[in-house]
Amino acid sequence: MSEDARRSRWADWGRMAAGFASVLLLLEFVHGLGFDWFRWHASVEFNPALLEGYSWHFGQLSLPHGLWDTAYVEETNRAYNVFPPLQSIIGYVGTVGHGRPAQPGQFPELNVIPLLFFGLPLPIVGYWVFRQRVGGDAWAAVLTLGWIGGSALLPCMEEARRNGVHHINHLLSQVGLLILAGELLREPAARRLWLAWIGLLISVWSRQLTIVYGVALFAAALGGAGESRLGAAELVSQENRHRGRGLRRRVGFVCVGIFVIVAPLLCLNWAKFGSPFRSGYELIYVGRDTDQARDARAHGLFSTAFLGRNAYYMNAAIPWARSDEENAVGWRPSPHGASMWVTTPILALVLLGLSNWGRDVSARTLMLCTLPIIAALLLYHNTGYRQYGYYRFALDFLPVWLIVGAQWMTQGWRRWATGVCVVWSVGYYAILSRTPAAMGG
Repeated sequence: MSEDARRSRWADWGRMAAGFASVLLLLEFVHGLGFDWFRWHASVEFNPALLEGYSWHFGQLSLPHGLWDTAYVEETNRAYNVFPPLQSIIGYVGTVGHGRPAQPGQFPELNVIPLLFFGLPLPIVGYWVFRQRVGGDAWAAVLTLGWIGGSALLPCMEEARRNGVHHINHLLSQVGLLILAGELLREPAARRLWLAWIGLLISVWSRQLTIVYGVALFAAALGGAGESRLGAAELVSQENRHRGRGLRRRVGFVCVGIFVIVAPLLCLNWAKFGSPFRSGYELIYVGRDTDQARDARAHGLFSTAFLGRNAYYMNAAIPWARSDEENAVGWRPSPHGASMWVTTPILALVLLGLSNWGRDVSARTLMLCTLPIIAALLLYHNTGYRQYGYYRFALDFLPVWLIVGAQWMTQGWRRWATGVCVVWSVGYYAILSRTPAAMGG
């Protein structure tokens, strides 16, 4: 490598490091120097997914004790984790070397593991993928700041730092979705299907609904990886044979890869609940009399009966409203959420660019994959409760939308609109983070 090339590479690394550091410093600034990336708490005893991983050390699928949101099987008098296995795998790794508790109630606590798996990957992967997409350090920093500090991701991080199992799953899925979308939106010749598959694995093993993005991965395999171009007329037949073999390899890889992702989920369902297609989620409501339990028993986990309510909280609910819930009369965020368009308006800006990014087959496929996910969320029996002032289920498609629209939003007049949207959202979530009702849940 020449001296000029080495200097250019070091300069590139320096700009990337400066942009990444600016994201962390701005987050610290807008949140009053109270946002500590390095302080995470995860207790195996009170997190059903991590507790399942700990139980694996003893050859058990059932949990040593029941927790909130664990499935209770009355026939066997056993409790099971219903969440996807990625957290459980992390719990298994994090508790390697820990034997059985010395006495009941004593379980290992994880310290460094949550930081390494739940915290640091977010800004690192986010900045890397946005930088790859927009080709500039400044806008990569702005978009990463807007994604972390100006969306439901921020309050989810706060809950995850306090061991919230639902919220930790959202954090893990964000990393996977960014990797998946970032790779699929690259030029075909530069696309790495194996890395996109890893992204899909991470997202599905933390949020099962994201398996829908497997369609986009399959479409990318059909679309080609640009191994070669047709040359002179005498090479056409040879090139076509080569491209045909490449297509079969890519499609075969994706089919096997999706099977590898789905098969363990089905096997766990079968081992715990007697059927590969039974998640056991309905069993978390055994013996409970909450609104969510009554809704699930009356209509099932998914039903059109929930469409109007969910559509309202996803799209129209204002962040602050007069409430008398829990005998606290006054203005406060609803625990059922707030409009994603009001709290994170950059999502609306993404849709305005349809005529631009809609011409990209990969972008169009990814966006179409988000539609069945949104439909399922609208039919779900739970609004995302408790989520004061934000809509956490939007995280199942938000990073995909941002990656798809990133190039269009950082060019021309849209740069100003993007800047305004990011400032609005970061400011809103900075205020929300200082609202005890919101962050204390």
